[in-house]
Amino acid sequence: MPFKVHADREVIKICYHGNALHLSSFLSSGLKLALEDLQSELKAAQRSLELTIISNVEKPWWIIGKPDINIKYLKYDWQTFPLQIVNYDIGIVPNCYNRSANRPISYLLKKVLNMELSDSDIILRMKSKSNFGRLLVFMQAGVPAVADLTPSHLELLGNLRYGFCASNRESWLKGLRQLIYVSEKFDPVQWAQNFIEDITLIKKLTHEKDLKLSLNLN
Repeated sequence: MPFKVHADREVIKICYHGNALHLSSFLSSGLKLALEDLQSELKAAQRSLELTIISNVEKPWWIIGKPDINIKYLKYDWQTFPLQIVNYDIGIVPNCYNRSANRPISYLLKKVLNMELSDSDIILRMKSKSNFGRLLVFMQAGVPAVADLTPSHLELLGNLRYGFCASNRESWLKGLRQLIYVSEKFDPVQWAQNFIEDITLIKKLTHEKDLKLSLNLN
């Protein structure tokens, strides 16, 4: 896979790749509104925003969560994908479905069960098999990314070497905004080296954890 060559440009190109079924997560996560806010900010600075969706269908039927911005669609092709992804400035990886705490239920649980709940709580739902696979693709290409709070995303983005984690409209916007103004400074070679070091460390820690578990079971 070739490395991304970062350069300042008038059109900020953002990429999502994955199954079209997950596009509705743009709404509940706050990503839809964040992208629309970002477009307004860029327009005021005589710049523009372009979102590309690379998915399993040529043009998905997308209603829920579709942001009101310029959107292009590409059908995933394993042969051309590595060459396509380096054309983008920032990757986005929404995995979770967010839901605000239900006010009546929160009140009932606090009163009856003495549970500490707030109307501002964010409830995250994700598949048990959710992983950082889509995030790794951006990292391998040297494309900085903003991803949600899937636990495996936190493992890779916790040190801010590759991008930012987000959980709502404000944090998606903050991460995207920061990457726009610093992405041209990223060194793809160093980016890849950081990636290799971290993956090696994760494998080592996982092996040690599995070995310890095996010894305890025996």
